[in-house]
Amino acid sequence: MISAAFEQIILIVTIVAQISLILLLLSSRRHALVRWVIIALATLCVIWPAGLLLFITQTSDLAFTTAVVKVYYLDGAMIGVLLVILAHLLPYRRKIALKLKALLALVVGVIAVITLLPNGMIESVNLGGDHNSVTLNTPLYFVYVAFFGLVIAITMTLFMLGYRKAIRDKQHKIAAQTRTMIAGLAVALGFGFWFNILLPFWGDYGYVWAGPPFTLLFVVAMFYAIIGQGLFDLRAALARSTAYLLLLATMVASYAIIVFTVTNVFFGHNNQRATLLTYVLLALFFTITYPPIKKFFDQLTYKLFYRDDYDIKESLADITEVTSEELQLEKLVRRSLDVLHESLAPSYISAYIVDDEGKIRHYTSGPQPPTPHQRKLQLEVVGTLLDRLPRVIDAHDSQVLSETGAQQRIRKADVSMLLQFVVQREHIGALFLGDKQNGTQYNEKDLQLLTTATDELALAILNSQRFEEIQHFNDTLQSRVDSATKRLRRSNQELKKLDKAKDEFVSLASHQLRTPLTSIKGYLSMVLEGDTGKINTQQRQVLEQAFASSERMVHLIGDFLSVSRLQTNKFTIELSPTDLNRVIEQMVASVHPIAAERKVKLSFDGVVSKRHILLDSAKIQQVVMNYLDNAIYYSRPGGKVTVTLDYLDKEAVFKVNDDGIGIPKEEQEALFTKFYRAQNARKKRPDGTGVGLYLVKKIVTSHGGSVIFTSKEGKGSTFGFRIPIKEPYKDS
Repeated sequence: MISAAFEQIILIVTIVAQISLILLLLSSRRHALVRWVIIALATLCVIWPAGLLLFITQTSDLAFTTAVVKVYYLDGAMIGVLLVILAHLLPYRRKIALKLKALLALVVGVIAVITLLPNGMIESVNLGGDHNSVTLNTPLYFVYVAFFGLVIAITMTLFMLGYRKAIRDKQHKIAAQTRTMIAGLAVALGFGFWFNILLPFWGDYGYVWAGPPFTLLFVVAMFYAIIGQGLFDLRAALARSTAYLLLLATMVASYAIIVFTVTNVFFGHNNQRATLLTYVLLALFFTITYPPIKKFFDQLTYKLFYRDDYDIKESLADITEVTSEELQLEKLVRRSLDVLHESLAPSYISAYIVDDEGKIRHYTSGPQPPTPHQRKLQLEVVGTLLDRLPRVIDAHDSQVLSETGAQQRIRKADVSMLLQFVVQREHIGALFLGDKQNGTQYNEKDLQLLTTATDELALAILNSQRFEEIQHFNDTLQSRVDSATKRLRRSNQELKKLDKAKDEFVSLASHQLRTPLTSIKGYLSMVLEGDTGKINTQQRQVLEQAFASSERMVHLIGDFLSVSRLQTNKFTIELSPTDLNRVIEQMVASVHPIAAERKVKLSFDGVVSKRHILLDSAKIQQVVMNYLDNAIYYSRPGGKVTVTLDYLDKEAVFKVNDDGIGIPKEEQEALFTKFYRAQNARKKRPDGTGVGLYLVKKIVTSHGGSVIFTSKEGKGSTFGFRIPIKEPYKDS
């Protein structure tokens, strides 16, 4: 028969060992999800033996013992839930299905209800006899056992799938870690199920203490797995722990020596003054010696555990010196790689830099550079995967790689660490590192150096690329400017020749066309006036249309001649006393046949008094004709065109208002430029030239006036001019 003291010692050792592992995990500065799950699982594995220890040692407090039993049974259920979560994280991260989440939540809720409620699964707790015991409700206990069977099946299935994947992908290290976890879990679950579920069901509570020690095997197996995957730096934790232990031992020894010396050698045991003096000396001693002693042990343990280590501050200072001195890209990258290689001593360290044109430059340092095949795979990662990868990748961290789906390519490329050069979300390259030559993995300190260095390097690389671009631009700018200037001069000369030839052609063509048109117009006028005999009504209508068309053609040719004169600086204004009202009446009368043909109502509201002002009569006729012609042709059948003339105190105001198609607002600004026509005008009248309004503005401004223009698309337009009134000189 095993003694009660032995049972208690086994449980206490298990609790202490579990707590030590938890503290070691908490000493790590990395915050991976799997680490926190293992800490939570180890914590529950501490609560379970602690509850059992209280249960087997309690002799009198029945209510307290009953509460303890309920807590450790519920704790066991939560251990099962965390095992399922852990199996989704190691060795590869999987997403927990929504149905599984709902099932676990439902079952845990049921377990909590049947465990915690009075008269539930725990019917009674019995104190006394050889061992304390529990009376269980058999049907409800079957629910509890079934739950454990479910979580064991799910957990073992997931771990086995992960192990098979590691074997299939030839990831032997992860396979070995998973195999160790499976073995530890199988032992822990097997013995725990026997000692803590089956035997209590049969009423034997004499061996409930024997289950928890086997959980320690599984926690150690998990520890082995996360150490192998680099989830925390074991050396750092051990160094800190050793330093604290040495510091504590030194303080205790110093305390003992001082107390013994003062109280025994100098004063004796019963001297109150000696006791007071002892405390004062101790306080003074600890105040003065604590900082240097702590620093001494920190340095001692640092040298002990990090004999081949580097000073991160010095390494970063060297990187800063390089980035501040070098502007040339190749020197900048190569010197930086040498600094990192000297600090970390990897088998190789390679940098791939992407320029604005997508060209990739490669630089490497180290005794074992990547093979051509590995370099090809690394180039593929840089060229296609950077945007989809995390900024920092530890190739030994299966969690990250399983999420990105890039583990095969990265591992085949012989990459241990991958860090990207990123500036304002712009990926400009990546840093690849092989395994360390001393066989250790990259720790938290290495990661801090690499992330800080790559941040600084990324900015320096971008600046170097911009410097190269500016330098190259400066080298080629002058020759390009000279070449472009020569081409522009030649082109300008050719354009001047073409423009001159065009002006000459337009002028010649206009002059040649005006003569026959004048003859046609004269003969048509003679026929209409009856000089060649009497004509009937139908013939008169046809002849009037022909006369109006020839009249429009004469005005159009006049426009072209005026534009030609403007281009050749031969455009002049010849002022003479002119009755503007009479000029407008004649123009309105000449286009009446066209307005009637297009079913547009044309009216003129002029002035009553006859008045002569100084104008270029021929050119003002061109202006009026252009306005009238546009108003009629861009009006709809049944539309109305109203022409007005007013003499104000100091200016003549002429307006042509229509209710036609109008001009879009966004096109109105360019309306009076040469050859410009609005889009809706082009559709309405494809044969327009775009010179009329350009010429109108030139003529009006040459008279010292200004054009009038307002329009709204679909509602109509108002065109006109304001010309200062200049009276002709009169002799008294």
